[in-house]
Amino acid sequence: MSVFISYSHEDREYVDGLSYLLGGHNIKVWRDLWQISPGEDFSTRIEEALRQVTAVCVVVSGHSLNSPWVEREIQAALTRASGDPDFVVLPILRDDIDLPSVLRRRIFVDMPRSSRRRA
Repeated sequence: MSVFISYSHEDREYVDGLSYLLGGHNIKVWRDLWQISPGEDFSTRIEEALRQVTAVCVVVSGHSLNSPWVEREIQAALTRASGDPDFVVLPILRDDIDLPSVLRRRIFVDMPRSSRRRA
């Protein structure tokens, strides 16, 4: 299994932990900061990754709901899911907020900030 993580960079600390947790379970994780080198066209690399992975985890937070990039990634993931029944879009709810309407038909994981791993 390979997973693309869609998130706001404001949630980087949480996504770091999530990425290592998934990797520890032999799940290949695709993250922009890990796979895109300086000078590369990040838009093209993200589009390629979204076509290659088997799932997208969307970290839903107040920050990500204000990110045009996360919105684009969600739309691309949902478009792919509509034509591929094996493709998974998994929302991970980080804040005490409502899921965006486009994700409300998906089962989600509720991970409020109070349950974050403590340093």
